[in-house]
Amino acid sequence: MKREEPSTLDVRPTLTGPARLAPQAPVQRLLQDPSPFAFHQAVRLLQRWQAQPAAPGASPAPELRFRNSLSLAFPASEIAALKTDAAEGGAPRRIEITPAFVGLLGVTGTLPLAYTEQVQARETQARDGAARAFFDIFQHRTVSLLHAAWRKHRLPLAHEATPGDAFRPLLLALAGLGLPGLSNRLQPGQGAVADDALAHYAGALQQRVVSAPQLQRLLADYFGVPVQLQSFAGRWFPVEAANQSRLGLGAVTLGQDALVGERLWQRDLRVRLTLGPLSRAQQARFLPGGPGAVALQELLTLATGLSLEYEVHLCLRARDVQPARLGGDADTPAQLGWNTYLLSQPSPVDRTEAAYDIHAA
Repeated sequence: MKREEPSTLDVRPTLTGPARLAPQAPVQRLLQDPSPFAFHQAVRLLQRWQAQPAAPGASPAPELRFRNSLSLAFPASEIAALKTDAAEGGAPRRIEITPAFVGLLGVTGTLPLAYTEQVQARETQARDGAARAFFDIFQHRTVSLLHAAWRKHRLPLAHEATPGDAFRPLLLALAGLGLPGLSNRLQPGQGAVADDALAHYAGALQQRVVSAPQLQRLLADYFGVPVQLQSFAGRWFPVEAANQSRLGLGAVTLGQDALVGERLWQRDLRVRLTLGPLSRAQQARFLPGGPGAVALQELLTLATGLSLEYEVHLCLRARDVQPARLGGDADTPAQLGWNTYLLSQPSPVDRTEAAYDIHAA
C-alpha cells in the first residue's frame, strides 16, 4: 500500500480556531520556510501555537513528531524539513519535524552511512517506509528528551509553562521578600504591584544600594513611560529650635556645630523624578491617589526605603494641554492645580507644573 506523505499546511484566512494565524505571524513563517529558525525555537513556537505548553522535563505535545533525516548533504540549518497534515477545520493533527543536527540516520547520524543509503533506497525504489519508521521510534524519544533537557534550566520557559513554579519564590527571596508574610503584600487595592514584577526586578531590589541609573531604568520599564531622575535635588529643611545656635546658650564652636538661621539647605536627601511626556490619561494615573502614584510610592519605598525624599513632576505633553472649561472630559476631569490651564492658544511646550512629594517630612 502506498504511504501517503503529509502535505504542507495551507495557512489561509479561512482557517478557524488555533490554526488561524495573523499575516506574517512567526508560526506562518516557520511553516513556509523553517530554515531561518533554530530547532528549539521552532518546537517552542509550535507548542504555543497548539496551546499546549510543555512543563519542564516533559515531552513535547503529542502533535509533534521527530523524524530522521535521510539527506547526505551538509545541513544548511538546524531543521531539514517540517511537514504537517491539516485536520477538519484546518487544525493540524500531526506536525513532523526533521532535525538536521541529531539522529540515527543522515550525514550527522550516529549509524554508518550505509544504513542511510539502504533506508533511502527502500523509500525511493520500493516505496517502503517501514525501515525509516522503525528508526523514527528511537529518534522521536531521543529528540524529545533532548528538548526537555534544553527547557529544564531556562527560567523564563519554566515560568511560561507553569506560572506557579518553584523559581519565583527563589527570586523573591533574593529581593528580600521570600517569607510567607511578605507575599502579595503590595497587591491589595489600586496601584497593586504583583509579586511577578518584584521577582522580575529581584536583581535590582536585592542590592544594598540601588544606583540612580538602575532605579530610573526600573521605573521606566515597569510603568512604560519615560523617566528622568536627578540626584541631589536639594531643598530647605527646617531646624528645630533646640538645634539652633544661640548666644549664651551652651558652647558653640565656629566651623563645627555653629548654625546660623532657622533652616538648612541639604542636597543629599532628595531626588527629583520627572515622568513623561505623558498623555492626559497617563497623567491622571500618576496624580496623587491614582493607581500609578500608589504603585510608584510602593516601588520607591521597596527600592530605597524611607531615607530619601522624592519630588515627582508629571510632564504633560504639549498637544494634551487643554484649557479648563466647565463640563469637560468625564474620563479625565479637571483638577485645580494639577491639570487645569488658562490658555488662549495651544501650548508650545510640555508642562511640568504638576508636582508632589513622596516621603517628605
